[in-house]
Amino acid sequence: MKLARQLEAAHERLRQVVDEVASGFPGVDVEITESTSHPADAIVEEAGTDSLVVVGSRGHGGLASLLLGSVSRGVLHRAVAVAVVRVAPSESDAHQ
Repeated sequence: MKLARQLEAAHERLRQVVDEVASGFPGVDVEITESTSHPADAIVEEAGTDSLVVVGSRGHGGLASLLLGSVSRGVLHRAVAVAVVRVAPSESDAHQ
């Protein structure tokens, strides 16, 4: 039962975070789905053939900022329509 309580708490926290972020974008529909698949597989499956999937990198400075993570890379190679978004490194990232 302890695991069930932890999962419930995690779901509640996720819902709070999603609601908080979504409140800043009132015209955007948000839906939370769960999957036991690898994240890249789950994203590609959920997107289907009619959706644009946007991926990015959370690399921090230097070479890492030029690379996509394994999930983004997996989506890039399997989804029908993908946009890769690169965020310019911040000043603090440049010194790492």
